[in-house]
Amino acid sequence: MLPGPMASALIPSSRTTITYRLLGSLAAFRAAEDGTPEPLDLGPPKQRAVLAMLLINRGRIVSTDQLTHAVWGEHPPGSALSGLQAYVSNLRRILRPAADASSPIVLRGPGYVLDADAAQLVERD
Repeated sequence: MLPGPMASALIPSSRTTITYRLLGSLAAFRAAEDGTPEPLDLGPPKQRAVLAMLLINRGRIVSTDQLTHAVWGEHPPGSALSGLQAYVSNLRRILRPAADASSPIVLRGPGYVLDADAAQLVERD
């Protein structure tokens, strides 16, 4: 379950112009040319749960088993792995800072890693 609507924290990524708000309602923003943040459509709730798990564990491998459990619980459907792969594919496309750039989500070992710099958390009003 995601954290409730407490103070919002933005996690800026040093390699992209994407920022993530993890506390409160999960959100991601891409900086417009003038620097104002534009919200990204992160998709349906299960896809957003995948992103939340990757953000909470940013920089660390999150296994497909962990992601499956977070999205579907104790009794995932037989199609869970293909559904998970579709959610990750969609998120990779959404979170690319530019069409020709690589995604901050990478396949590593038994799962996925979100490459996001969390050295600086910024509170939002």
